Amino acid sequence: MRTPLPNPPPQGGRGQALRRLVILPLVLVVLGCAGPPAPSAPGSGRPPDAQPARKRITAAVAGNPFTVSTLLAVGGTGTAVPGTSEIEKLVNSGLRVQGARGPLEPRLAEAVPTADNGMWRVFADGRMETTWKLRPNIRWHDGTPLTADDLVFTTTASQDRDLPIARNAIYEQVDSVEAVDPLTVVARWKRPYIEADLLFGTSGTLPMPRHLLEAALANKETFTALPYWSSEFVGTGPFVLRQWVEGSHAVLQANDAYVLGRPRIDEIEVKFIPATTTLVANVLAGVVDLTIGRGVSIEQGIDIRGQWRDGKVDAAPGNPLSLRPQHMNPSPAILGDAQFRGALYRALNRQEMADTLMAGLSSVAHSPLPPGAPQYRDVENSVVRHEYDPRASIQILEGLGFARGPDGRFRDGSNQPLTVEIRRAGDDDLEEKAVLSAADNWGRAGVTGDVVVVPPARQQDLEYRAAFPGVEISSSGASFGDLRNIRRSEIRSAENSYRGRNRTGYANPELEGLLDRFYTTIPEQERNGILGQIVNHLTDRVIIMYLFWEINPTIIADRLVNIGARHFSAPESWNAHEWDLRS
Repeated sequence: MRTPLPNPPPQGGRGQALRRLVILPLVLVVLGCAGPPAPSAPGSGRPPDAQPARKRITAAVAGNPFTVSTLLAVGGTGTAVPGTSEIEKLVNSGLRVQGARGPLEPRLAEAVPTADNGMWRVFADGRMETTWKLRPNIRWHDGTPLTADDLVFTTTASQDRDLPIARNAIYEQVDSVEAVDPLTVVARWKRPYIEADLLFGTSGTLPMPRHLLEAALANKETFTALPYWSSEFVGTGPFVLRQWVEGSHAVLQANDAYVLGRPRIDEIEVKFIPATTTLVANVLAGVVDLTIGRGVSIEQGIDIRGQWRDGKVDAAPGNPLSLRPQHMNPSPAILGDAQFRGALYRALNRQEMADTLMAGLSSVAHSPLPPGAPQYRDVENSVVRHEYDPRASIQILEGLGFARGPDGRFRDGSNQPLTVEIRRAGDDDLEEKAVLSAADNWGRAGVTGDVVVVPPARQQDLEYRAAFPGVEISSSGASFGDLRNIRRSEIRSAENSYRGRNRTGYANPELEGLLDRFYTTIPEQERNGILGQIVNHLTDRVIIMYLFWEINPTIIADRLVNIGARHFSAPESWNAHEWDLRS
């Protein structure tokens, strides 16, 4: 569902107007591929041998990426540096893609494995196989053919625990990958795994070129320092990286040999603009045609909508914004108590946050499962809801032994103010407002919310990022995206160079057992029953404080066509080869 942003309310009645807004469903328009342009007809005004004007656009990401690959950018922070995954998808394609049309679509592969087409097989002894057949004549950007050996190499590198890269948890389930012939690869799995079709098609599993990187594996310490990962990146995507200026921009050119046909846009300049206010100014000045990835806030989108006459602001639902409590040596230590976390959760006026920060277009999130998910009805009754109730919050805190002082603030047994740090990183406007709102809510309940902003110099300090004492704000984890990582092996620690993806440090044998069963149970009804137990565990114990569902504005100039807002399951770039300029 995509949602058009409303017109800005009249001055003076903004807050009230925003609260009256409702989500308006849009019909997703299936955009077919246009054929090549027809030759100039006699009398058209263009000489027969004249070259058509090159189609150039300027896009912007609200971040300052230092690499093209999420293998390097995803680490202790648990998410990629803003802008990284968006650029990566433009220059490197996977075997399949999740698009706005619904089902998974093949890209480099001829088909997505399914039980019906015989390319996904589960055996009686518990093993499983998936087969991928590459389309013929796929080439890396340097002209080298892509073969099944590249996928075998990708698996070898991704499973090498001595490499300082972010490993996708899917590789924990892979037993082996074999190249049957130059265009066919068979993945053998240790056991049934419901997300096997993500292999070679999602961040952290995209193909790597064996001919460029295999020799570099001999020196694992310098592997991630190769210029390949930025200025010399070679992929298989619709666009080729031609220039990389760290801290400034990247220039991408159309891949003439792209497997689905040459893109209609000839060149994309992607500007790196971490400050969203600067990004908005660039849009209004006519410098930027398109934003990709998570960037401007709903409020900024409404402001642009009211001032910009050269384009539109499209929007679609995304991830739940959430507060992630620290479960490994938290401070204060009482944060490790589920009752205390529940008290903090009940003190958050999440409906007010959704109304104010999402312009009334969103709703409160009670679990990682969006209301529109196919499994939602089956697990809805398993969700433990922590509705806004500041009185109950205060009663719980008093029951835990805290006493309120004359200033209305709770104090511990040593008469120290009860303080919980709320940490955020980057310049994201929405996260900034959300943490300030949370701190204000907690303050009203007598708990001091100490907002800490990670300085730019420490954003890549993985050990520091892992050791946040209180809660950290995060935008990730819609549907099943986060679940697979809530296990002990993914806790950010010295053993994995603080690159684990368990951002909260929570580990529980019961939960891990449920997760293992969920990801290996093929019958849907049985699997959804297990999912209900997982969701109950997470919400009953307040492992994560889900706030509200983000609405992601995408700024699109009128001269662009075939581009829509990013959805949590489909980035804007899923059909980048179809992007075009209005004729």
